[in-house]
Amino acid sequence: MQVASRRGVATRSRFRWRSKAMTTTTDNSQAVEFFKADDAARFLNVSRRTFERMRAAGQIPHIRAGGGRVLRYRRAELIRAMDNLTVR
Repeated sequence: MQVASRRGVATRSRFRWRSKAMTTTTDNSQAVEFFKADDAARFLNVSRRTFERMRAAGQIPHIRAGGGRVLRYRRAELIRAMDNLTVR
């Protein structure tokens, strides 16, 4: 991987988004992915501020973890929420 220079050398971007979803299995062995807020906003392709507004308005379902202080978002519920918000 080359580092970008002032001369405009063709380079590959070193910043690639990687899913930081946490995966867990339920009783019936189905994998469930959980996102943190930043990753969920990136997954939905909206800004963090827009994501927080949507969550505050009740448009984004969330789960409280870590004694109720930490919010997590299920991937399937994020997809379902965006489907409900999409104008048809």
